[in-house]
Amino acid sequence: MAGTRDDEMAATAAYQHGDYATALRLIRPLAEQGDPLAEVDLAGLYSDGRGVSKDAAAAGNWYRKAADQDFAPGEYFLAKSVDHKDPFPRAGTESSRLLHRAAEQGFVPAEFELGMFSVLGGLVQAFGGQPPSATDIESAQWLRKAADAGYAPAQAFLGMQHSIHIGLPEEQAEALRWYRLAADQGDVTAEKGLGDLYGREHGVPPDYVESAKWYLKAAEQGDATAQRRLGTIYAGGLGVPKDVIRGRMWLEISQHQFSGKDTDKERELMLSMFNLIAPKMSDADIAEAKRLAAEWSAGHPPKPEYAVERWISPTYLAAASTAGSTAAGAPVPSPAKACTHEEQVQAKLARQNGYTSGPNCN
Repeated sequence: MAGTRDDEMAATAAYQHGDYATALRLIRPLAEQGDPLAEVDLAGLYSDGRGVSKDAAAAGNWYRKAADQDFAPGEYFLAKSVDHKDPFPRAGTESSRLLHRAAEQGFVPAEFELGMFSVLGGLVQAFGGQPPSATDIESAQWLRKAADAGYAPAQAFLGMQHSIHIGLPEEQAEALRWYRLAADQGDVTAEKGLGDLYGREHGVPPDYVESAKWYLKAAEQGDATAQRRLGTIYAGGLGVPKDVIRGRMWLEISQHQFSGKDTDKERELMLSMFNLIAPKMSDADIAEAKRLAAEWSAGHPPKPEYAVERWISPTYLAAASTAGSTAAGAPVPSPAKACTHEEQVQAKLARQNGYTSGPNCN
């Protein structure tokens, strides 16, 4: 049975409600008709094992079908799958070529991935005393383009670069600006970065209340380092009322997060903090802290870092394109008689792809 464009919208609604079997049933006919948007969505279901058995080969095949049509999300996800063992694909590889093709179409996640090359250039510059190469400079330009488009991971990374001098001048005011832009979108790396900036006397006036506030936001999103630092803040009463039970709770949560992947340094830091606050706690206090930690962990499953949603709806595709957009990833506005510029971009893309739903713009 042939699928329709409205089936794509119904499949998106089913996916967003966790009904992956229905999403699969509705999206497969469109993918088999050669629709690149549906091909990417079907690949995502296979990649994540949602509504169907997990099958990396099938996912790769569907991503390639979309990429062969020069569809940017297909190129992006295929790049991520062909060189999945190398987070920074080298120039000349298939992954690098695919990312360039997607980025040149304005697909912001691809711009960010290319921009991550500047990390390597910065490390060479910092530790080897060598100037950045032409590839490093190009990578930095892609990163800035993604950040200027409003992509939070790119903004957070620029903040980190300025904060700890990786490939860019150490400018704490710039770090603060980029971190704030990303943190206002809920980016956990930026939230932790703001906690760091406000908590140290270096370039930005220290503000321990602000530091604690941002560490709490990052900790609530599951960042283990922020959880450990928040534990020390509560234990010492720095920017928050002193609460050793709450402090021990966050240390317990952080220790669980680091378990199996922590470094000797992390284990040392954690042990020193437990030893520091242990004399201030009774057995009942420690038991209560552990109970609170277990309760929190049960309600907060781990989140992947910098995960790009694999299900590409028409509105996501519009938001993930720099063409005419100044807030990539921002919430999609409701349909209106007088459309904003962003709504006009989304409506244009929906019309080009034959959708009957979306912003109703003249």
